[in-house]
Amino acid sequence: SSTSLVTRQLDFWRNALDAIPSVIDLPLDRPRPVEASGRGAMFSAHLSPEVNAQLEKVARDNGATSFMVLHAALAVVLSRYSGEYDVVVGTPVAGRGERALDDLVGMFVNTLALRSVVSPGARFAELLESVREFDLQAFANADVPFERLVEVLDPVRSQSYSPIFQVSLTLQNIALTELEFDGIRIAEVDNVVTTTQFDLDFVFNEALTADGSRGGLDLHLTYATDLFDEATAARLVDAYVAVVSAAVADTSTIVEMFEVESVVERGLVLGG
Repeated sequence: SSTSLVTRQLDFWRNALDAIPSVIDLPLDRPRPVEASGRGAMFSAHLSPEVNAQLEKVARDNGATSFMVLHAALAVVLSRYSGEYDVVVGTPVAGRGERALDDLVGMFVNTLALRSVVSPGARFAELLESVREFDLQAFANADVPFERLVEVLDPVRSQSYSPIFQVSLTLQNIALTELEFDGIRIAEVDNVVTTTQFDLDFVFNEALTADGSRGGLDLHLTYATDLFDEATAARLVDAYVAVVSAAVADTSTIVEMFEVESVVERGLVLGG
């Protein structure tokens, strides 16, 4: 029954998210306000088609997905910035698991909390394996509404930050479907987001070339302007792009070794 399914999945989440940090210790430019305003700004970067191809190969060779590789790389970045080994990020997932929703029009999205432990001395391939294992289990237990999970886990509540996780990661790599109606033309409209419920919201969009082959990846970071200046957002994006590029080039690299000159030149020494 659906009741027993939710009960089983809640048991998984209770165990999977036991004793997680209440809030990640990010390099804030300002103290957290008592109540988050939700105001945000965006900083963007691009990963080349070559890096994207390497990323896909690493995913295939390790029985993982591109999202899992990006998740592992983000865990490295957040661990290095926060000084914490236990890292939780959120990701949106399609929420149309119930047959009753099949005939309804609208957007049904759930949110998953993904936990990773960035063990000292681990190689990136080992981190990717642990990320893959957790993510697969998380996606297999994705029927519990996030709001219900928050009720059950009952984390420390604050209007200053989001519960369970404060950093979100999304990979959008599904080709757009063109719709045509008689006499009606439908076109995509870019929506520039200037609000965010998270401290940091990383979104990757995969660019498709004219012939349908995969291009590079566009990375858009929406950051809370309550907390971060643009220069800090730029450093975070630089570090993320650098770690992804280095990790897919050599997965045997120990996670502590991901450092990049461009990041250091901007005034930040990772792990320093």
